[in-house]
Amino acid sequence: MLLKTIRFLVKILSSRVPEITYTVLLRPRLLRRLAHRVLLRCVPSYVTLDGLKLYLNPSDPVLSPSIALGIYENYEGEISRQFCKPGSIVVDVGANIGLYTVIAASCVGKNGKVIAIEPHPESYRYLQKTIEANGLSGVKSFNVALGDRQKTISLS
Repeated sequence: MLLKTIRFLVKILSSRVPEITYTVLLRPRLLRRLAHRVLLRCVPSYVTLDGLKLYLNPSDPVLSPSIALGIYENYEGEISRQFCKPGSIVVDVGANIGLYTVIAASCVGKNGKVIAIEPHPESYRYLQKTIEANGLSGVKSFNVALGDRQKTISLS
């Protein structure tokens, strides 16, 4: 119920209000932590996007609530949908939980391919869950980082 109310409020407000709220009003650490706790309680286990399930990370206080509320990179998603054509090959570098992987998979169809690359183990688990739940056989995922040379680094 709370999530539906928040979604409704977000839809009637300007698309910039959530961004301004987060970056300006919630700048003080205490307020941001409180907002994160409230938002994390509202995060469903998945959302449906382009007819596919996208599994959300319940411990991510920024990305998952933003996607659940429908306020995360909507313009970028529309641009991606315009460029991803049936039969295309798409590479999603830094796939996280798979938002753009799902968008690309729905656009390229059965004859296309999506390569999803995500170095963070926790995010990669949600990416895998999304791929498996939707039976996305045209999506190949890799739990690695990309760079210009072979090297081991810490990821935070």
